Amino acid sequence: MGRTPHIQADAKSTTIYLTKAQKVAIRKFQAKRLEETGREPVLTEVLLEGLKRLLTAEDWSVAELGIAFPKLEPTRAKVKIFPKRRSSFPTA
Repeated sequence: MGRTPHIQADAKSTTIYLTKAQKVAIRKFQAKRLEETGREPVLTEVLLEGLKRLLTAEDWSVAELGIAFPKLEPTRAKVKIFPKRRSSFPTA
């Protein structure tokens, strides 16, 4: 089973450049989340949470934050079980 996609279909790709201090801060944040949740967040999740915190400090309303950063509900994987093949050789 693969990971659930965490990037919106209409998202545009971009390149960001980080300083060493910024990389250290992101690693610290990832380590903290790893201890709390048991899985390491990817860079996109770290940046999204950081932006949410920044915008909250700027007094954006909940509705404005919801429009800018919709919460994605995880979807369960669809698993299909295939029946076992029957042997085509006759048994004697």
